[in-house]
Amino acid sequence: MTSMVLKTTLAAVVAVAAAQPVASQSAAKLRDTFSGQWYIFDEAFGRGGMPCKISLERENEPVADTVNKEPRFKATTQNCTGPLDEELTWRVEEGKIILASKDGGPVAAVGGNPRRLSGDYVAPPNAVVLERETGSGAKAQLSSAIKKHGCYYLGYTAECANASATQRPDLEDGTASVNVVVSLNVRNQPRRGAPVIGTVPAESDVTVNACLTTSDGIWCRANFGESVGWMAKSALRQGEWPVITYVNAATASGS
Repeated sequence: MTSMVLKTTLAAVVAVAAAQPVASQSAAKLRDTFSGQWYIFDEAFGRGGMPCKISLERENEPVADTVNKEPRFKATTQNCTGPLDEELTWRVEEGKIILASKDGGPVAAVGGNPRRLSGDYVAPPNAVVLERETGSGAKAQLSSAIKKHGCYYLGYTAECANASATQRPDLEDGTASVNVVVSLNVRNQPRRGAPVIGTVPAESDVTVNACLTTSDGIWCRANFGESVGWMAKSALRQGEWPVITYVNAATASGS
């Protein structure tokens, strides 16, 4: 696996997603901003072909909590699996949204912006992305670009990527090899606005250990030395051209 060219020291990178910006915002304002309906579009979290839906309620009375300082509120879920398929609560803590079981056990800790949250999850793949119903702004931009050009291009070429190149890597054995076809930013969370912790040069082979499907495409996670980063499988070149940034194993190009 090709070493990543670090742009920042690990100490300067926010290792867990933090809401941006949150330093001057009160917990009450954050609760108002982030309450409401959220969706997880990755099919592994949903049920019956429907996305997992999470409602962060705000008007109900807070749940008594003798351990944490911040009040907890009710969170209801629909079509969810695993730890999300139970009675949940939520609270704001140090700028993050904390989803917890009824007894206070942590389920997820996420942060980001009012349209997209990402962070740690208690069960495999140990990461999760929550989005509003319409998805992120990147979804609309990519959809418009694909409609205009008719396909994803294979990296920075004029060649349309074949169907297999756009698909999620097969992680049946827990890992998968991908080949990066552009100089690709690596972010500390699966969000396009998350801090960039380094770059992977084009033609690098990278072993990924988790992938999530979101409104704006596939994101895969890999270890880079002591760092952990996320790579988006699709991008817009110069805000115009939809491209595939890495392909699965020895996937060939072509239409």
